[in-house]
Amino acid sequence: MSTEHTEEDLRALIQSFKEGLTLYSSTLTSTPLSQLKTQTITDADQELIKVSKILSAHATKIGIAFRPPVSINASYEQIKETSQKMLLIVGATSQFENEVEWSLLFQKEVISTVQDVISSYIAFLDELEALDFKEKKETAEQKEGVDGRLVSVGKVWDSCKTLQALMEKGKLGLLKDNIKMNMQIIDDALDEFTEWIENPEVMDDFDPFGLGDANDDDKADSEEEEEKSTEIDSKTLELAKVWTDKIKMLKLLMSSLSKSLPASKDAKGSDVDEFNKEQDQLVAQVDDLVAAFFMNSGMPEIKTQITGIQKKSELLITLVRKLNKDDDKKTKWLDLWQEKFIA
Repeated sequence: MSTEHTEEDLRALIQSFKEGLTLYSSTLTSTPLSQLKTQTITDADQELIKVSKILSAHATKIGIAFRPPVSINASYEQIKETSQKMLLIVGATSQFENEVEWSLLFQKEVISTVQDVISSYIAFLDELEALDFKEKKETAEQKEGVDGRLVSVGKVWDSCKTLQALMEKGKLGLLKDNIKMNMQIIDDALDEFTEWIENPEVMDDFDPFGLGDANDDDKADSEEEEEKSTEIDSKTLELAKVWTDKIKMLKLLMSSLSKSLPASKDAKGSDVDEFNKEQDQLVAQVDDLVAAFFMNSGMPEIKTQITGIQKKSELLITLVRKLNKDDDKKTKWLDLWQEKFIA
């Protein structure tokens, strides 16, 4: 004979479920995944897709169970079952503990996305707690679709779909997304650089916070220094023009590197992490170079930045060859790019 549950039992279960979810979420970032792993699951990405679909379906079931008039027993059993299923997502996430296989880049994104799923469930439970379980029928607002319960179900669906999309994308797909973002940063820097070349002036007095008046005394200390800092040397300007073309080549390199990444998920996670780190640093160096021109930092500083960019681009090329296991058919174009870039 099934146990009859009260409203207090149901509310206590919801609260307990929320506390468990909060613990799961914090544990994923406070405890190494290797310590959470109790068994090895083949095809961890497919397992996490399966779990996300289960949790999405359970959100739907809960939403139906809590539709007025709320059946206390049915709702209690559904929350209990879902809370047990939620353990699956922690177990599946722990399978990504091997950074060498999956990459630290992908591991962090998996944890963050799983935490989003958990957070959407916590918000869903908040909505359930706010319900009047004794309400006999749906309100006019609920009938018209303005129902926090249903909105929360939709948010759980969205978070689960995002997790599924991440699994389908994989570590190389995530790396490609990062490359695209960095290409946009280069694009923005190139636009600013091109505009500056058309009307070159030193930007070391750029004052975004409106503090100019407070610095007037300092600026007046030396007219000679001020005149010197506001003049752009002709050689510096010529080099800047050369580097607008080279930055365009770097953008082409980033775009081509993204297309040259292997399709196979067999690529080592450690290689993906190294590539991601180096391409982030290359973009930062491009930004530093443009800033050096803007601020008229002097030829030694500018040349130092240029040398760093050249070395970093060579390293990225080496890493792409490594990811493609030195397959000349996929990487031969890099030789031509390198010759033109260094020329």
